[in-house]
Amino acid sequence: MRFGNDGPISSSRMVRRRKPLPEDHKWKAKSRWCVGGHTDPDTGSLTTYSPTPQGEGMMAFMQTSLNLGHRFSFTDVRNAFCQSDKLVRPRGPIYASPCEGLGLPEGALIAIDVPVYGLDDAPAAWRTTVVRHLIDEMGYVRNLVEPCWFMKFEESSEGKKKNVSQILLEVDDFIVTALPSHEAEVERRLRERFHFGKWERNEAEYAGRRVRVLHDRILVDQGKYIREQVRPVPLEKTRKQDKKSPLLKEEFEMLRSCIYKIPWLAKESRPEMAGLASIMASRLTVATIEDVMTVNKCVNHLNNTADRAITLWKFVPDEMSFVVVTDAGGITTRPGEEDEMGLPVDATQGAWAVIATSHLPTGRERVKGSLLAWRSSKLKRKVFSSFGGEAQAMLQGINEVDWLQVMVRDAVIHDVQLRDWRNSLSPHMLVLRGECQLHGRQQQCSVTDAKSLFDCILKENPQGRQDRKAALELAIVVKDLQETRSFVRWTPHQKNIVDSLTKIDPLKGNGAMEDFLKSGILSLVDVKEELENRASDPRFRRRSHSASVARLLQEHQNDYMTLWSTLIWGNCEVVLEVFGGLLRAIDQRDM
Repeated sequence: MRFGNDGPISSSRMVRRRKPLPEDHKWKAKSRWCVGGHTDPDTGSLTTYSPTPQGEGMMAFMQTSLNLGHRFSFTDVRNAFCQSDKLVRPRGPIYASPCEGLGLPEGALIAIDVPVYGLDDAPAAWRTTVVRHLIDEMGYVRNLVEPCWFMKFEESSEGKKKNVSQILLEVDDFIVTALPSHEAEVERRLRERFHFGKWERNEAEYAGRRVRVLHDRILVDQGKYIREQVRPVPLEKTRKQDKKSPLLKEEFEMLRSCIYKIPWLAKESRPEMAGLASIMASRLTVATIEDVMTVNKCVNHLNNTADRAITLWKFVPDEMSFVVVTDAGGITTRPGEEDEMGLPVDATQGAWAVIATSHLPTGRERVKGSLLAWRSSKLKRKVFSSFGGEAQAMLQGINEVDWLQVMVRDAVIHDVQLRDWRNSLSPHMLVLRGECQLHGRQQQCSVTDAKSLFDCILKENPQGRQDRKAALELAIVVKDLQETRSFVRWTPHQKNIVDSLTKIDPLKGNGAMEDFLKSGILSLVDVKEELENRASDPRFRRRSHSASVARLLQEHQNDYMTLWSTLIWGNCEVVLEVFGGLLRAIDQRDM
């Protein structure tokens, strides 16, 4: 503390809040002294950008650490900003006037020697301190595409680089993972520089999620947030009778509050709600009672399945593969719906999901799948046909896989160079809904339900007189598939897991995403068998919600029959495979 005025003086205040605890509806009182950054005379010339990890990056980080056999710790740095390196300002030292609650004498000034909460450059200064310590003092390197992901490598006995530890930064919350042989040393080096408030192993609340690390999987959910924050919009019984009625002011405010909470869930842990979040964002200003009832239906579903988790399975790093599932579907628009440019909203919704699998599935094979990334959004370009919509959705999905491939390979092999990163990628697979013959070439397969799109991919010569822009996008897709040695699989509508992501009411989708989230198991179809079934049995061609659910139910019943038949007639390998899959499905259902 200094007295006098030889530098700029900022205001300050005491912020008191309820800090949530891990238990539902529990909190503790917390007070924090904050400086008024808006009164800082240097604020216009400061570096203020401080990145935080994206959801896809966080999932990929946990998947990679699990694959590498790392142990997990979830940490929180106590009073983090004040542990930063000393503050240096071009105009000299800065000061703050004390506020009530500090007990300082009248006329006192507080010298700001280190960053504190409220200063515009405090987050950036804290990140600079942490990054400098990790890179210069501990030997970590930053991931090529995820700025909050840091890795440490050592040379193995075979002369290859070996990832021995990783750290993910989310401001003052860290996920620290390391091999058992390096865990104690990493913790010691971090504690030498920073004072931690918590250091929890294998299970913790992190960045609004509950993360549970088991020996063969990681479970990620947001049940606590759903139970505490997500509530349906109350409607009087008489209001429900007129579904087309516009909303009253109170109803609109409550719906807007609810809609603002769902997108975060849809983005981080509940992919089946991504379509609802995207479509309602543009429909909010013209919403009706029918929309409120749809949102309430989904909110009730969220509360009934609050603890449903995304499962990340442990895979062999060298054998892990990527599957991207894409889809595009039309939606009903209303007069008055406009995009960010004030233009009428396009009626086509695109969606994709990227899944890491133990290996690329063949035929009807069931494989473990970790859902790493997904998105549902209006197509960036208005299209004239389903050909254009499917091509755009496919291109977006491929771009996401490329990004994740670079991120993961840089963490595992660490041989990616920006100028030739495509040559470092492992093959990935695209899954598109459709119905057509399967034409295969060695390690490649390109199939779609749009005959024109399929022909263009197969001929490697994109053409399309009706939609030249879509033809250009498809040319990019074909080139990408060739350069990454990828192949395409076909799956019917009933098995497309992103179908619900193109609908405002996900509960009217085909149920494939719900089934995948419960079991963590991905299965496609044997194309020849599927086409024969569709030709002989019309039930295989039905696209309704009830028909899709009935098909999924039938597949599960067949699994049970397979189990009992192998128990009776004997086949130990099949018994172990089927029984293990059933146990995993039951575990996920009960969580």
